[in-house]
Amino acid sequence: MNGVASGQTTRDVGTCRCTRGALLFGACVCLSAFASAEPAASGVRDTVDWPAFLHAADPVWSRLPENWWEAPYLGNGMMGTLIRKVDARTLEWQVGRSDVEDYRSINYGMGRLPIGSFLLRTAGDLQDCDMRLDLLNAEASGTIRTSAGAIAFRTLVHADQMAIVVLWKGEGGEADSSLTWSPKEALHPRLAVKPDEERKKTWTPNPEGHQSEVDGTPIWVQPLSEGGYATAWREGAQDGWRSLFISTQYAWPGKPEDVAKQAADAVRTAAETPWEAFISAHRAAWLDHYRKSFFSVSDPYWQTFYWNQIYKLRAATRQDGVILGIQGPWDQPTPWPGIWWNLNVQLTYWPMYTSNHLELAEPLPNSLREYLPNLIANVQPEYREDSAGVYRSTTARLVGGVFYPSLVERPGDAGDPEVGDLLWACHNVWLHYRMNMDDAILRDTLYPVLRRAVNYHRHFLQEGEDGRLHLPRTRSPEYKSGPDCNYDLALLRWGAGALLQITDRLGVDDPLAPEWRRIAEKLADFPEGDNGFLIARDVPMDSSHRHYSHLLMVYPLYQVNVEQPGGEARIRRSLDHWHSFPDALFGYSFTGGASIAASIGDGQRALDYLNAFKRFIEPNTMYREAGPVIETPLSAAQSIHDMLIQSWDAPDGPLIRVFPAVPDAWDDVVFHQWRAQGAFLVSAARVGGKTAWVKVTSHAGEPCRLRAAFSDAPRLEAPEGATIEPVGEDRYALGLRKGDTALLVDPAWKGEPTVAPVAGSIPDGPVFGLR
Repeated sequence: MNGVASGQTTRDVGTCRCTRGALLFGACVCLSAFASAEPAASGVRDTVDWPAFLHAADPVWSRLPENWWEAPYLGNGMMGTLIRKVDARTLEWQVGRSDVEDYRSINYGMGRLPIGSFLLRTAGDLQDCDMRLDLLNAEASGTIRTSAGAIAFRTLVHADQMAIVVLWKGEGGEADSSLTWSPKEALHPRLAVKPDEERKKTWTPNPEGHQSEVDGTPIWVQPLSEGGYATAWREGAQDGWRSLFISTQYAWPGKPEDVAKQAADAVRTAAETPWEAFISAHRAAWLDHYRKSFFSVSDPYWQTFYWNQIYKLRAATRQDGVILGIQGPWDQPTPWPGIWWNLNVQLTYWPMYTSNHLELAEPLPNSLREYLPNLIANVQPEYREDSAGVYRSTTARLVGGVFYPSLVERPGDAGDPEVGDLLWACHNVWLHYRMNMDDAILRDTLYPVLRRAVNYHRHFLQEGEDGRLHLPRTRSPEYKSGPDCNYDLALLRWGAGALLQITDRLGVDDPLAPEWRRIAEKLADFPEGDNGFLIARDVPMDSSHRHYSHLLMVYPLYQVNVEQPGGEARIRRSLDHWHSFPDALFGYSFTGGASIAASIGDGQRALDYLNAFKRFIEPNTMYREAGPVIETPLSAAQSIHDMLIQSWDAPDGPLIRVFPAVPDAWDDVVFHQWRAQGAFLVSAARVGGKTAWVKVTSHAGEPCRLRAAFSDAPRLEAPEGATIEPVGEDRYALGLRKGDTALLVDPAWKGEPTVAPVAGSIPDGPVFGLR
């Protein structure tokens, strides 16, 4: 290690930065080349020094974490690890993998399974640490001190290879420290959280795991009732550091001996890759991830929080991965060991769209397409010819039966079906499509899935004496049930309209188009009262309700919006009433409130909700309600997006809104290469509370209208043939061909358009971690 202490964090901006962790086993991977200014199209300069910028957002620990919500976490979108203190003389590196699940249908439901940990047992009592999670390089490193000595370590989960790497070196009485494998029983997580003996009788234990080896590589093999998983590891040493390479592989269905060989091969490949190539590929992948977009604001807390979420997204999911569930790859004992479809999936994926990370969002449409047969099988046999659905919680293969609505009024809520969840998931896929306008998403995924989801509701519609189409009793997630439930009305109205747009776009003459048009025109109005929108017809919101399932017509569907006559008053009335019952409000109640406030242009109220959410944010920016719930902090990142850019359709057509809901405290803001509907990449800067410039690049040649508050008609820099035309107050129509970029500059602003951290955005010290 050439005398460089693990965990050292010197910052020589403009020179080689190997001293903060790029020098391992003698291999220099200098990132200085990525700190220089880069010219961008249409006169915007990108001068972001990524190492210096992200370093300020790194979580730092001087106290050892003892819980998953305090611990540094790492992942590659499939495998993950986190580091924490277990007891006075034990640290653990947990091993997790997102697709390790038990697919048996049991009384506890299907769910993720724990894998195990590597334990470091110390000679002395654990005391404190100097530990840092390096966001740029996705590595955790530091020094752990005990009463007997110290242990320096470094950990990463390789971005591309399925391998966790731990490097460590003990000093003093800890010189002989070692990591040992500790497997966990393949037990359903709910049995660990709620060990109900009666319910446990429905659980047939999986076969016991056993130690084996393949070509000298130690392996823990865990058979399941079907399939299995295996964890392999290889120890080594170089330059005075000990190393451990770890990989877990999984198959269902499949044979445990096959995954054992796969795990051994993965470990061998990782361990035998030349270190310089291994670490270079890892760091290049992470730098590419960050460089897809940029954001800076004169609010150090929320800027730091935001970049921790962008790190979390890449650590938790990947382009070729499974749907991102509630835990990500860091499984813990939890009552929610799977994928939840009545809010969690939707909120989890929202920030990927605007932040220009559509590649990370691909597992959602991919899974809906691949497992459409399971979605069909989820509904009752008499509806499978033309319908599909998803239960509120499933595994990654989307198995879970959906109850059908009751056409007979029943007392109470027992057994009332929650049937709108697949429609809401389809809306996420619609957002994905609108951000890149790739018609293959419509043709291969959204059209066949959404058609069946709308059809399922269509079977239960009844025309009332008023000539309108009404729904029977269905359930508003996490609250109450009733006829004409606003949750289902909003989603069905959107779904029918979207199908008409899809078939028009694809040139498909669908025989059901008249039915969709009938739904769009005749579906019952949203039940509404003096205090805003109801839960359902004759079902008021009269107690605290953390979920905004009754407000989807406001957000994210924008069917009721600020640009409609009386729209703002309706929204404010509903938002005020929802938050007037505080007892059951939790984290996403505040992020949802922030996005709804942003939808009506109230930036201060949006920021107030975000600030109220701070009390729910854990030291490592995770969130918990009895167990890990990954979506809520991610939805706060989306709330920030909603405050700075919106692109939902106005009554007269598509409209990109730049800085629609910025609080006064955010005087200076810049974002770069954020996506807007219509396949536009948008960059913009706000300086001293005023819009300075906006850049728009068209990736599909779609019509482009923009709303931005310039002091006067902006100066246009664009290719020959591009046009700008005022079309209303602060509104402009841009004539852009596919590939064109237009830069609009405020005539009163005399600076040079630049992408860089804004003044007042860098915190004085670490914001997250434990100190």
